[in-house]
Amino acid sequence: MSVAVFIEWPGVTAEQYDLLRKLVGWEREVAQGSIVHIACSGSDGFRVVDVWESEEAFEGFVEERLMPGAQHLGMVGQPVVQYYRTHALFAPGL
Repeated sequence: MSVAVFIEWPGVTAEQYDLLRKLVGWEREVAQGSIVHIACSGSDGFRVVDVWESEEAFEGFVEERLMPGAQHLGMVGQPVVQYYRTHALFAPGL
């Protein structure tokens, strides 16, 4: 069953997110298990809502690609991650 992944990363700016996105290349080379990615920036950091096939698929992406990229860019702090089992998934505009 798929999971919704809510991520908060305090202190991360939209510019840092864009640099990380380009470096890691998750839009060019989609991670196995990724279903939906929504990113939002706020005055206190960055937030992401994802849907993944499983927690393990997301955690593999974080370990193998996301955090190495963040470290390469010198980003500080750690994302705060919460998982929720999906009950329904509907994306009419996609």
